[in-house]
Amino acid sequence: MPKLYPATATSLLPSAMSAGYDRIASQSAKPLAAHPKPGLRSSATRQYRSTDPVLGVEILGAMVFRSEAQARAQYASVCTHGCDAMKFNGWSFKRRSEVEPATSDKAVTLVALCRNVVLGAIRVASDNADHITRQLRGTLDAVFAKAYSSGMTPCGSAATPLPRTGTYYWSESQADTFVVKLVRIPYCDAFANDSGCSGEAPLRLQSADCRGVDERGSTFTYSRFECDVVVYGGYARGRIAVFPTGPASLRWKLL
Repeated sequence: MPKLYPATATSLLPSAMSAGYDRIASQSAKPLAAHPKPGLRSSATRQYRSTDPVLGVEILGAMVFRSEAQARAQYASVCTHGCDAMKFNGWSFKRRSEVEPATSDKAVTLVALCRNVVLGAIRVASDNADHITRQLRGTLDAVFAKAYSSGMTPCGSAATPLPRTGTYYWSESQADTFVVKLVRIPYCDAFANDSGCSGEAPLRLQSADCRGVDERGSTFTYSRFECDVVVYGGYARGRIAVFPTGPASLRWKLL
């Protein structure tokens, strides 16, 4: 019998640092008595902001239901027109992409379902829609991984939930997303021949292409990666080793 997510919606949402943003601009959570939806146990939303225009603004929301059937009914009722239906790592999601007329920024919405949890994510940024989609998908995958670590059975599998402690496992696309969000390369490591590099700010990454090197069974998830990275602007490239330390945290070193 698959196990459902047992805790609150608020505990699923990442901190600003874990999400790769500067701050949480706003957040809300509704108590049980405030919910008009059948079977909805708790819900929460957070808005994240960054000074980086490529990241822009991101809103994450989580809804936790008493049963899978009630969660499926909610998922079926949203984004019924103009959305692409997809799957990723066993969970279902819908995507809608639009252009903000005032700024020409891309607005991408994802709604995802796994067990008794429905997630929503919106990002408005000066980036291409496919790249935004990959990053949002990785963010939602990390939230579901957090639910697995709390006891929920992974979607698309009857496997035992991931342990509360010990090694964490990510998919390769999840690693791509969080390496770009979280890793900052020291300026002197990127430009070792620059005698004036000392004191310069660490560099954000433009892209990461990660390859898992120690698969857990046949799950397509890994606890160690080798990633080819490009710093923002494309001025330097390199390779790093990455080790997940939590649902949305990591250690890394240069190779």
